[in-house]
Amino acid sequence: RTCSLVRCAQNQAICALLTDPSNINVTLIKQHCTSFPKIHFSSIRTKDGDSVIETRPFVDCCSEILNHSCCTIILKQRKLKSNPTLKGISHVVVDEVHERDINTDLLLALLRTSLNENPDLWVVLMSATGDNQRLAQYFGGCPIVKVPGFMHPVRDKYLEDVLKEMGRRCQNDATPDLDLVADVIEHIDRCGEPGAVLCFLPGWQDIKAVQEKLEEKPHFSSGSQMILPLHSSLSVADQQAVFQRPQVGQRKIVLATNIAETSVTIDDIVHVVDAGTHKEQNYDPRTKVSCLDTVWISRSNVTQRKGRAGRCQPGQSYHLFSRKQLESLPPFPIPEILRTPLESLVVQAKIHSPNSKAVDFLSQVLDSPEPESVRDAVRNLQDIGVLDKTERLTPLGDRVTCMSCDPRLGKILVLSSMFRCVLPMLSVAACLTRDPFHNSLQNRALVNKAKEALSGSSYSDYLVFSRAVLGWRKVRQEGTAVLVLEMCLAAVLIPEISKENNKNTFQEHEPGESSVWGTQTILLQGVGS
Repeated sequence: RTCSLVRCAQNQAICALLTDPSNINVTLIKQHCTSFPKIHFSSIRTKDGDSVIETRPFVDCCSEILNHSCCTIILKQRKLKSNPTLKGISHVVVDEVHERDINTDLLLALLRTSLNENPDLWVVLMSATGDNQRLAQYFGGCPIVKVPGFMHPVRDKYLEDVLKEMGRRCQNDATPDLDLVADVIEHIDRCGEPGAVLCFLPGWQDIKAVQEKLEEKPHFSSGSQMILPLHSSLSVADQQAVFQRPQVGQRKIVLATNIAETSVTIDDIVHVVDAGTHKEQNYDPRTKVSCLDTVWISRSNVTQRKGRAGRCQPGQSYHLFSRKQLESLPPFPIPEILRTPLESLVVQAKIHSPNSKAVDFLSQVLDSPEPESVRDAVRNLQDIGVLDKTERLTPLGDRVTCMSCDPRLGKILVLSSMFRCVLPMLSVAACLTRDPFHNSLQNRALVNKAKEALSGSSYSDYLVFSRAVLGWRKVRQEGTAVLVLEMCLAAVLIPEISKENNKNTFQEHEPGESSVWGTQTILLQGVGS
């Protein structure tokens, strides 16, 4: 959809900004559209679900390329700070707006303000399953354009249909276990039409568990299946492997989280297996506890997942929940802004509107959070020194706004420079963002034993994280890939996430003394005493 829009605009003298919440989709859009004539992309890098210009300043880039026929730039929403009215920009395209992540909601609020001050700006919101009427009302009753597209028919099969087809008894409406997921995939491979299979699972551990169950089955020992995981923690190269066509006589089976729900289009998918759940962060403002839960998806998610099939031929969607359960699902997912801590959002609000009260600014978003929740977030930021008593950013807060992380982690990194312990605290911050341990009910005892060995007499979770990453990095430098895997197995570490945490610390370069001192200088700039 996005690439088609770019193709239509290639003969028009416009400067457009494209945004997408997915790293992999950003990369694919650029790769596909750079082959179009008269299209120019700025060099980009991706991080934390956003995209930023890498090579040239925002204003210079636009003014230079406007002399050409067309420009498409994938831009992080924070760039609105330097150009709040988006002067020199003709169009802003926000794709996958139905995902309602916290950054998208903030971006919509900022764009609505920009439209009031820049009447020449065009904003295009794109979604296949969003609450379009509500979005149109939010932007003052703007028109809704429906673009019909062709899809092959996709037949729905619910839990009772699937179990009947497999000759099993009907179960209750509880979430199906992973054994059933693996059995359904095997049934499709044995009896289904040729074509790739896409299976939606909640998280990485579920993906690995189903992959192991499939590989243990005698039916999958012949090598006639290509099983590929798809998760945000994998490298871009590993993620793009899912787009490869299998060999003749081989069936491709993709095990994915909801990253494949909207952000990725694998055009040879014929069968979809939908477990009906996904991971969702939920926050209790009373206990101030945030947890990542496995919850039921919404009906719009069901529609999105079904739509992954039927691209190249008629397909089938196996929903591993009953029709009764479908009726009880909410029509749309709960916006992230209503179920997550608001400290990071308040900091972002202060970047764009430093003189406004956080409650007033966030009341302008599509689904504004409870005022008391916003005030609670402000108090938390004041307690850690990011905001002062008048809700203005402190010198510490100015440094924290430069980091794409939770404000508490940002403060940790600033203090680590002052106390000259940057490297271990960077490892701790990365691990607090993404747990490197393979923690599950089945191996919790092994994880605890590994943590006890790493902590020694300190009994410190932070030192456990630091020593785990340090040990992993040392083995990776000195040993082979086999030794790295053995170390991960011994410490119950997830190899892919350990690698990603190392990248989060110092990208691809191993840290030397100059890197550490450079980080200290950057973090301490402007902090004062």
